[in-house]
Amino acid sequence: MVEFVGREAELQNLYEMLQENNQVVIAAIAGMGGLGKTELALQYAIAHREIYKGGICWLLAKAGDVGIKVVQFARTHLDLNPPEDLTEDPKQKLLAQVQYCFQHWREGGDVLLVLDDVGEYQQVKPYLPSSSSRFKVLITTRQHLGASIKGIISRCIATKSSAGVIKVIF
Repeated sequence: MVEFVGREAELQNLYEMLQENNQVVIAAIAGMGGLGKTELALQYAIAHREIYKGGICWLLAKAGDVGIKVVQFARTHLDLNPPEDLTEDPKQKLLAQVQYCFQHWREGGDVLLVLDDVGEYQQVKPYLPSSSSRFKVLITTRQHLGASIKGIISRCIATKSSAGVIKVIF
C-alpha cells in the first residue's frame, strides 16, 4: 500500500475551506497537469468520508456534460428519477432535472460533490447546487477559477511551482 505523505497541510486547508460556512462552498485545486490535483481530492474524500453522510459524488467533468452526469449519478446511486416535464422550455430541461436531483438528494448530512478535471468553469457553473449548505463542491482544474466564482464563498489552492509545492491563495 502506497502512503500519501507530504500534503497534510493541503488536506487540512481543504477541510477548513469546505466546512467553514453555512452556504454552498466551492474549493478549487488548480495547477498544471501531473501535480496531483486529483490525488489530493481523492485523499481528501477518503480521509473525510465519514462527515459526508449524504454521500460523495465524484464526476469526471472533462468526459461529457456535467448536468447529464449528475442526473445519471442520481438515477444510478440514489434511485431518483427526475421527471421529464419539470419545465416546458427544452433548453432548461436538463438544468431543471439537475436541480430536482439536488433538492431530492438523500437525507443524512453533508454531500461532497467532486468535479474532477474541469476545463471551463462556465460550463459546469449552471449545474452546481445553488441553495443547500449541505453541498460542498471540490473542483480540480488546470485553470485558475478565482475571478470566475462570484457570489459564492470560494477559495483556491493553486500550484506555486512545477516542483509540486502548493500554497493556499485567498
